[in-house]
Amino acid sequence: MVYSSLNPNAVVVEYLRQLFSNDPLVNDVQLIDFKSEMDLQNASLFPKVYILPNGFRYADNSIEFLFEIAVVSERNIEPSNTDNFYKNNFIDNLNDSCAILMKALNNLMYQENQFGIHILEGWTANVIADSRFTLLDGYEASIVLSMQNEVPSCPSIYLDFQNSPYVHPSIIGVTGATGATGSQGVQGVQGIQGATGATGSQGIQGATGATGIGLTDLQIRRTGITIFDDMTFSGNGVSPFVKSTFNSGAWGSSIEFDINNMGLIQLTSSAASANSGGSILLNNVALARAMTIAPGIQFDIIFIQRNISTVKTRTGFIYGTTNIANVTDGIYFEFDGLTVSAYSANTSVRSSSATYSIPNDTDLHYRIKLVSSSLATYEIYTMNGTLLWSTSLTTNIPTIGFGTQPGFICANTAASAATITHVDYIAATYPAMNRGALT
Repeated sequence: MVYSSLNPNAVVVEYLRQLFSNDPLVNDVQLIDFKSEMDLQNASLFPKVYILPNGFRYADNSIEFLFEIAVVSERNIEPSNTDNFYKNNFIDNLNDSCAILMKALNNLMYQENQFGIHILEGWTANVIADSRFTLLDGYEASIVLSMQNEVPSCPSIYLDFQNSPYVHPSIIGVTGATGATGSQGVQGVQGIQGATGATGSQGIQGATGATGIGLTDLQIRRTGITIFDDMTFSGNGVSPFVKSTFNSGAWGSSIEFDINNMGLIQLTSSAASANSGGSILLNNVALARAMTIAPGIQFDIIFIQRNISTVKTRTGFIYGTTNIANVTDGIYFEFDGLTVSAYSANTSVRSSSATYSIPNDTDLHYRIKLVSSSLATYEIYTMNGTLLWSTSLTTNIPTIGFGTQPGFICANTAASAATITHVDYIAATYPAMNRGALT
């Protein structure tokens, strides 16, 4: 741990503050009870996050901190077209607050950090919608965060009563003569055992052990399995994925892009046909169910979306198509040129996020994760790991247990010859599975 010289309370509070401050939806973070401060004169400060420390519990190996977290926005009492039921933005405020709170708490639950801070117990968020709080809407949650307790060494304390300003000098007498040595007293009973001493410094690292036995396929499945390809194959094989074309599209041979890319393949469209392009799928059949939808599944792909307005791309967990036709079921990204949105689909009923404009002709990392049956998250990263954009969807997610396939489909809706994409990496991760006694 790197915080042994820091106050644990300061570490966990600052970590929470930065976690919420890094969310682009959050405009302000305050270390105070939200009922004590309501700045309604400056609406641009909303949504706001209030962090209220509520105590801590001490244990031998950990410290548990109790917090009240409130995420609120100001109620707009003017009639609103966005919420015809409440005639205001009440539901919009709850949606924003839920997204902010879920993103932060999912980070604490699933993402490791350098301080080892994590949620110790489950949490429940309660709706804030009370006129006593001056028309603030949102969610409030009580959470318990735990971090490792490092016990510092404690120096001995010398108490100097003679020079203490709190002892009256008149009661300090002159030192008397040393008295005669008394006879030896009876040996007393053994005292109680002292407290355990502080942890010693780390010992010398031991020698490297013998080479272990390789894990079997079933043992790997105890902690999940990732299927991936770095595009180092030419021809039709990017094993275990299948590379295909349609309407005269053409995949090129694998090439080396730079030292961080083992391989790269490009796709070109044809001037002879509109909607020409190609796909990379686990099974090049529209109704193939190569991977079951389950909480914890994750899709990752690195590719370049070209700055051509007629280029349409769909990538993620998809079902019902192997070409430019729309997806019937899945969770995926959809691109029109450099504009991208997150999508979910269940029996051809779809939900989508707001759009985001990606950089021109840039290699980017796209990730989709199914958190639960009602929450899918979508993230875009640069090649150095910086998060560019994130969003989530909660509706029209495919039913748990439904089969889809991870993949990538790209086409040019216009009849023109052009290089429409470069694909560098594709992967699908499935969570731990029950496999008899190996589970």
